[in-house]
Amino acid sequence: MANPEARTSSDVAAGGEYQVFLSFRGSDTRHGFTDCLYHALVGAGIHVFRDDDELRVGEVIGGELLRAIDDSILYIPIFSQSYATSKWCLRELARIVENTDASSRSEGIKKKILPIFLGVEPDDVKLKTSLYRGALLEHEKKVPDEVEAWRKALLQLIPILTGKGWNLPGAIGILENLEEIHAERCEELEGEIPSEVGNLLLLRILNLSDTRIDTVPSTISMLPRLQKLDLSRCHEIKELPKLPASLICLRVESRSLMSIPNLSNLTNLEELLLSDGSRLSDGFRYTNGSDLMQTSDLPWIGRLSKLNKLELRLWNNPAPSTELSSLSLLKELTLSSLDLQPLEQLPSSLLELRLNNFNTIRSLSSNLRNLLILVLCGSRVKEIQLHGHPQLRNLTVERCELLERLFILSSLKSLIEIRVCKCSELVDIQFHGVMESLQYLSI
Repeated sequence: MANPEARTSSDVAAGGEYQVFLSFRGSDTRHGFTDCLYHALVGAGIHVFRDDDELRVGEVIGGELLRAIDDSILYIPIFSQSYATSKWCLRELARIVENTDASSRSEGIKKKILPIFLGVEPDDVKLKTSLYRGALLEHEKKVPDEVEAWRKALLQLIPILTGKGWNLPGAIGILENLEEIHAERCEELEGEIPSEVGNLLLLRILNLSDTRIDTVPSTISMLPRLQKLDLSRCHEIKELPKLPASLICLRVESRSLMSIPNLSNLTNLEELLLSDGSRLSDGFRYTNGSDLMQTSDLPWIGRLSKLNKLELRLWNNPAPSTELSSLSLLKELTLSSLDLQPLEQLPSSLLELRLNNFNTIRSLSSNLRNLLILVLCGSRVKEIQLHGHPQLRNLTVERCELLERLFILSSLKSLIEIRVCKCSELVDIQFHGVMESLQYLSI
């Protein structure tokens, strides 16, 4: 018997009644995880079929349940401890696998299975342990004719369960009420973001960090409400298309970037991370950064006047000479592996400044009168002189392998903490003036 509260009278773009079919063992998950998942999906405007195996009678899948499976596009089996003890769950799963096999051979929308493991491991579902294997042995005593089909269905899931890469389906474009997509740390998510994402006109957040996505479609510029796009540690991305001007937060990090994108149209940005994926190891760059990326002097950076947090991690790229100083709202700035020689001045609004793998600090002028936190890491200079930062509270100097002398040339009456570590060549530290607030010193 189907659950009436999951029913809907409206059709979806694909012509079916439901977009998502939940297959689960009611006694395990109905009043916990499944209930939360169901209401979250429905709240996002997704048409969900939720059935309860405990309410069914008879030995054959009914017409309504059959139609719900056949009409759905995304199947979410919630594998729990007693999932395989339910012959109804296994019947559903067999029909689900049959549907996805058929769609893979057709030209239409490709149906997908997105398994969830609740208190079980993939090996249980792969019949490598006694949990599901024992349940099938029990079923063979009562319904032997069906068990082989169930076993086959479970084994056909192995490519999904063994970490084979998967793609966002083009069918995602029919979820027109979707406001947020969170797929961070889905390490097997790969390939292109489908162009149909341009149909999600209500989408505000798209988080694909730590995935193997390699292509962002041009249709992303059609999203008028997109405020956050997170592509951190998406190391397969080679280039970016034009992005929507509605963005407030953009994070892009890839070792495969071929060029620095022109982001001059993103005048609403408040937070920006732009990185070629290079990292420091004991003061030196890892070898797996983007070696082929063309450098740029970032002339457009000064147009992003609403920025309050900026991270640029670009190996040997020249820092903007004057553009940064015009960012009057900038509070947090990280510059990593850039050539700082062209940099003339930083904005006086800065509260936090982090310089990694830098070749000069002459830009640390006395105009940084509001600076509270200063972190200097991986320097290639032999001498550092600091002066004119009356509000500075925390100073960290670390992994500066070539540093020999550190001079603090003015009174830092607000300084609370000084940390100096992993500076093996350091032979001289001099403090000039009063540091009456100092509470912690580590050298």
